[in-house]
Amino acid sequence: MLELAWSKRFKKDYARAVAQCRDLSKLDKLLVLLVNETPLPSSYKDHALKGEWSHYRDAHIEFDWILIYRVDKENQRVLLAALGSHSEIF
Repeated sequence: MLELAWSKRFKKDYARAVAQCRDLSKLDKLLVLLVNETPLPSSYKDHALKGEWSHYRDAHIEFDWILIYRVDKENQRVLLAALGSHSEIF
């Protein structure tokens, strides 16, 4: 099982998600899959990113609510980098 690590940006994004009354149980379900290294269902539209985010992946929690993360197998952790809509992140 991997551990979770949060970036400073993710912490701010998470607080914004709480203020927006997002359904955090959907995020929790995704995080359980990630820490257990379970392949994500296609509904998450998980894919690698390019450019400045080239070492990260993008998983859709809802249509326009995404998690940017990176799996660091060497340190046995999932780094949560950003959370929000496409316009909030990119």
